Amino acid sequence: MGGMGMRQGGPGRRMQALLNGITLTPQQQAAIDSIQAVYTPRMRALMTPGSQPDSATRARMADLRSSQDKDVRAMLTPDQQKIFDKNLAEMPQFGGGRRGPPGGQ
Repeated sequence: MGGMGMRQGGPGRRMQALLNGITLTPQQQAAIDSIQAVYTPRMRALMTPGSQPDSATRARMADLRSSQDKDVRAMLTPDQQKIFDKNLAEMPQFGGGRRGPPGGQ
């Protein structure tokens, strides 16, 4: 699905996944771009390159993601919200850059 060639980093990929299957109007896209312009710098400010975030930082990032999701969802029609909610429910929780199966093998 996807295939739009957008490589915006974590927050951009996450939003692209949440909006998968949703066709946005130009007005909706502009509103969502504005929302991302507010939240992305806040999230990046919490990250320290080369180190894993502590539990308090992860909690703050989760709060920001949740607020952003609510703001984006509010820009969608009821039919689009159903798809958004499904995409959100199917999204794996981002666990601090975990890769592969639990247990480290």
